[in-house]
Amino acid sequence: MMRARTQGNSPTAIQHLLTELHSESWLEKTVTYMSDCRRYSKYPMQFGRQVEGPCKEPAPYRHPPKAGWFLSTHVMDVYERLDVIKSSCTSVFGSILKVDSTKKILRKLSGKFTGTANWVTSVGNERGEILLSIVTTSESKATLQEMAEGLTKRFSDAAVDPPCLLYTDRDCCAQGRLSKYQDLFNQWDGLLVRLDIWHFMRRLAAGCTTESHPLYGPFMSELSSCIFAWDSSDVGLLKLAKQGEIRRLSGVQNPSDVAVMKAISKSEIQRHCRKKTRGAVESIALIDRLISTFQSLTDMLGVPILRDEMSAIWNEQKKHVPCIQDPPGVQLYTLTGIINKGGVNLSVYRCGRGSTSLESFHLHLNRFIPGTSASGANFQAYLLEGITRWNADRRDAAYDWPEPPTLRTYNVALQDAANQLSIPVLNKPLLPTFRAPGKYTGEKIGIEYLVAQTDVALPTFVESLITEVDEGISSDTELLEEPDSIEEDPELEFEHVPDQGEEYMSHTTVDASGLPGWDKVDKLAAVLVDLEGQAVPDNVCQEIVSLWGNLNVGDKRPLRFVPNFPVTSGTGRFRRTKRRSHHVGAQSAARTFTSGGEVAFSPSCSRVMSAIFMRLCDRHMSPTRASAGQHYLSQWKTVVNKYNELRRSLLNSPVHDQTDMQLLPVNETTVIKWYKDQTRLATNKTLLQGSAYPSMKTLSEDALPTFLRRPASPVQQAPTTMQLPQPPDTVGLAASRRRTAVHPGSSSTSQDISEDAPAAKYVSRTTAYRHRKRQEAADKELASQLGLPEPAVPTRRRYACGKCGLAATKLTGHSQFYGHMYCPNQPGQIPLEEWLATKRAERRADKAAEAAAKAAAVAAPSTSG
Repeated sequence: MMRARTQGNSPTAIQHLLTELHSESWLEKTVTYMSDCRRYSKYPMQFGRQVEGPCKEPAPYRHPPKAGWFLSTHVMDVYERLDVIKSSCTSVFGSILKVDSTKKILRKLSGKFTGTANWVTSVGNERGEILLSIVTTSESKATLQEMAEGLTKRFSDAAVDPPCLLYTDRDCCAQGRLSKYQDLFNQWDGLLVRLDIWHFMRRLAAGCTTESHPLYGPFMSELSSCIFAWDSSDVGLLKLAKQGEIRRLSGVQNPSDVAVMKAISKSEIQRHCRKKTRGAVESIALIDRLISTFQSLTDMLGVPILRDEMSAIWNEQKKHVPCIQDPPGVQLYTLTGIINKGGVNLSVYRCGRGSTSLESFHLHLNRFIPGTSASGANFQAYLLEGITRWNADRRDAAYDWPEPPTLRTYNVALQDAANQLSIPVLNKPLLPTFRAPGKYTGEKIGIEYLVAQTDVALPTFVESLITEVDEGISSDTELLEEPDSIEEDPELEFEHVPDQGEEYMSHTTVDASGLPGWDKVDKLAAVLVDLEGQAVPDNVCQEIVSLWGNLNVGDKRPLRFVPNFPVTSGTGRFRRTKRRSHHVGAQSAARTFTSGGEVAFSPSCSRVMSAIFMRLCDRHMSPTRASAGQHYLSQWKTVVNKYNELRRSLLNSPVHDQTDMQLLPVNETTVIKWYKDQTRLATNKTLLQGSAYPSMKTLSEDALPTFLRRPASPVQQAPTTMQLPQPPDTVGLAASRRRTAVHPGSSSTSQDISEDAPAAKYVSRTTAYRHRKRQEAADKELASQLGLPEPAVPTRRRYACGKCGLAATKLTGHSQFYGHMYCPNQPGQIPLEEWLATKRAERRADKAAEAAAKAAAVAAPSTSG
């Protein structure tokens, strides 16, 4: 099913796939049929009959249904479950709502609805579920009024607490009056409307010259720091965890705070740490300082990072800074799991802030509609089923189940029937994670909302047949996967000794990551780069060994290699390997060994290699060639060649035996990528050097609200559940396969049995055979007692000769030789021994001719060459 290299699951793709599978199956059966026909024609007497003329044509190929049939069948299935799907969509609630709109999906809307819609507006909750998705002509308050009334009625009818927070990408506030969304949801007392921070930052990013500017990344990073501050307790735990990792990997027992903070990646701090907004006053002051600082900064070509319009943009957006602040007392983070890293247990959080989860949904929403276009009815079917399946996936990840669900099904009616039957039978629900949806609230979804605003009617199903950071929707299983996990060391102690570390740092130098001992690494690299030729003098070897011994423990520790091989299943029977390799990756190791290849690494895998390549790149800045008659070698080819000469020199010297130095293989690609990364970092540092760069505290002094915990099971929020259609009960209706009935006394005259007569007793074939033999013996004994002739015993059927009609056996003088039959009664027939000798001679001649033909065919290419 995965052979086709196509995107999506459109009806056309399904048709092409089934056509390919059916064509292969038809060809396989046709080849089998023609092979049998050839065998019948070549050896006719072996099968007892002669085949005359050409064989019968194989069965014609029958084309599978067209793409339109698959589409109609799928849409018919969706419309048959329309009430259940709508009830599932209108049974979703939330305490934090998010509203966002998109236009991209409407490019696929075709037919009479082409050009009638402008927006698809979706409403989601803090778990990533979709409460409603509608197709509208505009985003005005009058257009969205019916949507707001339907949502308000849904919460009130279900007696669910109204949401306390609403995130939007626009219309967050209004001077002197209620904003659009405050007016739309005026029945929800205490609802706070907030502007999504990502959209706010994008508004300020419009004042940048280009996103390709070297200072664009630092500017956006500092803009985020002006708005957010990380929780100090969470960051402290993460720093302890990274200290444990640095101790295990580099051997530095007391790394500095600078080295620890640089070792923390962006993804790690976002997964394990919470953050809060700084407050409107502080954020405005920090953004003012940031803009004034970057206003005069340029790249090395003199292109400024900020345009002249940046001041006007900031003055316009300054009023929205209060709209992006976190409301007091609202819990935005939910604990989804705990992992161990560096000997420290770290929490994994899911954030409900902002509307970026809707941005992710809109990305997938465009993929709900396969192909490039869809009519109104098909568009509606795709949209409704896509939302239902999306919500089901988000719902499974929103609760802390004692046992995660093992079944993957979206059939609501079937799940409800399983629970209804399991309670009286098993005294427990078979699917404890399932909750039946409530009754359909009557809200218009998708195209139905557009129909109510325009004069275009939604065609019925029969008519349609004719014609950047995803917050809060990741699954917990993915969150709890730790790619760089480190085993907990029971002897590892986490004692923070700042005085000893500061004293140690004062006597050594550090690299860009803050780790000490860089001066010792650089001295060793300088000696290694100066090596010439394959022979290393003894005094140089002793110097290298001495410099290696002066390195820190972390620089001398052997490197640990991560798995870098494909883990594939076997190709033998039952997907087992034909020859056991006893370990995953053994095939890759064997292939590498036999081919003489090596895996290329980046120079950044060790500080010694980084220092060596820094010096090599400084020495070779342009293409070179050995002599006037040779081709030029690129800078990177020259650097790699010099490095390989250095590796070979050390491998053939006593240095390899007296030290644990590892110089790993590289290639031009890994060196170029490493050099570009180093150049970007150096460019940013150079451009920001000497500027009045704002120094901001990134940690929050105030404690954040306590995080939420995932509930153990969902709560039935709808007051009345929908009466779902139950699957038909087919117990006892299956047609059973009965064995042949045996009637005792089968030799007697049979009697007519009426249709209303009771069914005869059915026995096994073995018992029937014994009954028949017992009855035959009884009939034979009875016949002998009465003096009657014995019952006739059926004789075994013999093969008859087609020429004389007698039995084709040795008793009648018949014989055969490789499918050729000998009949002694045929006129002019020769004796059997002479006939066999003739047939053997003919067979030997045929084999000799066949061997000669093969030899001639093999010799033909060589003679022609």
